[in-house]
Order: sequence, then structure tokens, then C-alpha cells
Amino acid sequence: MQKKLIFQGILLIFIFGSIWGIFALIPIWPEKKPSMLSVEKEEKLGNLLLKATLADPGIREIENDSITNALDSIEKRLTTALENSQYNYRIIVVRSEMANAFALPGGYVLITDRLISLMESPGECAAVLAHEIGHIEKRHTLSKLLANFTAAVIFGDNALATEAAELLATSAYSRRQEETADRFGLNLLEKSGINPHLMGTAFRHLKEESEYFDIKMEIIMSHPDIDKRIKEAYDYKVASDFNEVAFDINWKSVKNSLTPPKFQ
Repeated sequence: MQKKLIFQGILLIFIFGSIWGIFALIPIWPEKKPSMLSVEKEEKLGNLLLKATLADPGIREIENDSITNALDSIEKRLTTALENSQYNYRIIVVRSEMANAFALPGGYVLITDRLISLMESPGECAAVLAHEIGHIEKRHTLSKLLANFTAAVIFGDNALATEAAELLATSAYSRRQEETADRFGLNLLEKSGINPHLMGTAFRHLKEESEYFDIKMEIIMSHPDIDKRIKEAYDYKVASDFNEVAFDINWKSVKNSLTPPKFQ
């Protein structure tokens, strides 16, 4: 009798464990799409969150022609390859000791000088931006935001706008959203004449940085295993007629323009 009860207990644990595994690994219900907010309102929300982010004394927008021109060139290459995008993208470089890049609703992407200093080529930097553009095009930024706040509340409360901006910079997307942004980014890189495998290299640099400094980075703080994401980027198959086009950017000069010197 005792053995039978033990067996039944183990069986129940196995059944409930299997059910939990299915719910954890497979998205049973589709994610709520933030279709209730127009792109115009999304852009206004993104602008509000950008102002809240730049109001943080620990984050300062960098005005540097060398960096600005390089990022503009990369952004133009990527956005030219976008199909039917509703967004006007703006890449903002900010000073921060944390290597990070994150998207705000409405087409804003913030990237830190620390992250730029880790990238060994403009193509690697483009890979990071392509991933963030994927989050914006798929409206992941908006859905993550509206899962925690309502747009009306954010518009009406400056303190909550600051909290919302911090959420986007330091919290993870879902497994499905990260995988979708990776795939979108890889495809966008290929369309832009940029080697998609550079996304794997960029992620590897960020992984090494996070392990060394034990810091949070939105770009790699996700449910999918970062090593798996790196491998999938390296395994990405480009079309047989893919033609890689080099950037006309002196990347060494761009990195040398970063200050303070400890970022070089």
C-alpha cells in the first residue's frame, strides 16, 4: 500500500511538472498587441520617455560629430532596408559606465558610449541597433510598457515616466520577443549588406562585459540563453547572392573620440 501511494505521488509530480513545463516553454496565449495606441501617440510617448531618461544625472547625451556621423551612417543603412516602416528613427548616444542599448517606443534607440567602445567594427554596432529596431518594429517596447503602465498614467505623471523609462532600459523581454527581435535583426542586416554573423560577435562582447562587471544589460538580459543566441547568429544562412558592403567609417577614430579615456 505504501509503495502504491509513493508511486502515485511520483506520478502526480511528473504530470503536474509536465503541465508546468508546457506552459513555461510554449506560449499558449498570444501576447496582447498594443494596437490601441496609434504610432503618432507612440512617438509622443517615446519622446516623453526620452526626456525622462536624459533627465537622469547619470545619463548624458553625447554631442560628438565623429560618433554622431558614424551612427547616422549606420542608421541610414539599416532604415533604408526596412520595408514599410511607420517610424522615423533617431539614435541617441549617451554617456554611461554601463554597456547597454535599449529601445523606446516610437523609433528611439539609446546606445551608450561604453557599448560602442566594446564593438570592434561599425558592423557589430549595426547588429546591436538592428536588434533594437526589431523590438520597435514589432512594438515589443510598447507592449512591455503597457503590461506595467497605462499610457494615460505615464503622460500624466513625470515620476512614472521616469520609472517607465528605467523599466525599458533594465528589464527583460519575453523569450518570444527576444527571438523575434534577433531574427528580425539578422534579416535586416542581410538586407542592408551587413554580415549577420556580426550579431553573434557583438553579443559575445556584451556577454564577456556582463560577466566581468556583473551588470545588467537589456540587450542580453533575456530568457533565451545568450550562448544559444550567439550560435544562432553565427549559424544564420545568408542568400547565395548576398553581397557584403563595407562601411566608409573610420571606426578606430570613432572609438578614440570617446571620453573619458577609460572607455577607450
